[in-house]
Amino acid sequence: MIHDPEQLEINGHLLNLQLTEVEGQYQSRIKIEVLKNSGIIHEKELLVHGTSFLYDLKDNQEGGTIAGFDDKLLISCGDSLMCYSVPDLDPVWIFQPDQFDLFEFYSIEDDFLIRGETSVYRVDKEGNKVWDFAGKDIFVNMEGKKEVNINGDHILLTDINGDEYKLSYQGELLSPTDYRFLT
Repeated sequence: MIHDPEQLEINGHLLNLQLTEVEGQYQSRIKIEVLKNSGIIHEKELLVHGTSFLYDLKDNQEGGTIAGFDDKLLISCGDSLMCYSVPDLDPVWIFQPDQFDLFEFYSIEDDFLIRGETSVYRVDKEGNKVWDFAGKDIFVNMEGKKEVNINGDHILLTDINGDEYKLSYQGELLSPTDYRFLT
């Protein structure tokens, strides 16, 4: 399946991104073109484990799977969050916490908050995990309720059962105070 293309501007470069799911496999191809003055100056094709949709982190209310920061491109697809330099598209770092899907990410202070299937992660701009949090169940909601809400001083998470977790930006559980995740 070929998805609609996405465009993103990073440091005066226009990036065209095209995601294609590989038929019969849990893989995707992402073709990236870097344009300057209407001409392609670099292009790269990535074969990644998993499938996703590409959508820009335009605001922190909806999250995103692609974003530009500084002179870098951030892509979340399948089980990985990947960072590439722009314009040459060299890999800078890859964050792959486990075998489960990473759905989207948000901006939080100078870092990123990643909603995975089983956990939520705070990752800095160098790809280092700052903290992670797991609820009682997966962070997917079938009733249309948002799984992640970034507020002025806290993060509100909702799991598939509707259980809510209020976290500080430092990953401390604020409520429910009686919740303890058993590992």
